[in-house]
Amino acid sequence: MRESLAALRQLEETAVGAGGIALRHGGFYGPPGDAQLELVRKRRFPIVGDGGGIWSFVHFDDAASTTALALDGLTTHLRDG
Repeated sequence: MRESLAALRQLEETAVGAGGIALRHGGFYGPPGDAQLELVRKRRFPIVGDGGGIWSFVHFDDAASTTALALDGLTTHLRDG
């Protein structure tokens, strides 16, 4: 896991260093019938290790909206420079 996180951080730093953005959304879920959401509701979502970790979940629609806002802000920043 440490190696994976280090690789993600490197990619983020590279993107930001090149004038881009890096977004972290967490785990995606979708409509009310989403299989992952049902697992969480039924307390059947797999627990890793001792269960002391924290998971962040985001709905697809919210992730799309925040991504659009971030890209719009980046575009405005680059244009107005």
